[in-house]
Amino acid sequence: MKSLKNKAQVHSIEELKDFVKKNLQILKQPKQIILLEGEMGSGKTEFVKQLVSLIGGDFATSPSFAIHNTYETPQLSIEHVDLYRLVSEDDLHSVGFWDLFENETSMVIVEWSNKIKFDRLPLTWKKQILKFKILSESEREISFEFLSS
Repeated sequence: MKSLKNKAQVHSIEELKDFVKKNLQILKQPKQIILLEGEMGSGKTEFVKQLVSLIGGDFATSPSFAIHNTYETPQLSIEHVDLYRLVSEDDLHSVGFWDLFENETSMVIVEWSNKIKFDRLPLTWKKQILKFKILSESEREISFEFLSS
């Protein structure tokens, strides 16, 4: 398994947008899973908002209560899942998580991805992990790791 690593510190939404722009060619591909890790308030949902906007989609919102949102863009469908409220991995079946991988022209973004086992994800989909860390009230560190087989 190969991996490319990238790390950035961001101090504003504009800097987060620049980080997304810098990595857009890697991030905007179909048949890909983007796994987001980090504590509440670390910037995971804001990252998704910036990504959806830069790809040409409408306004993205946190799916914390709905668990799943879909955003249509001219290039692909983005499936945004928030697993924060799930109690166990068994709950993934009841929310239709595994069905999201039937559409190979979509991208699946998972917040609170630590609630699923990495090895259960589809082997034929590209996987990326973004870890968000709060450094201060206005500063975040984002570690970006692109995994490929």
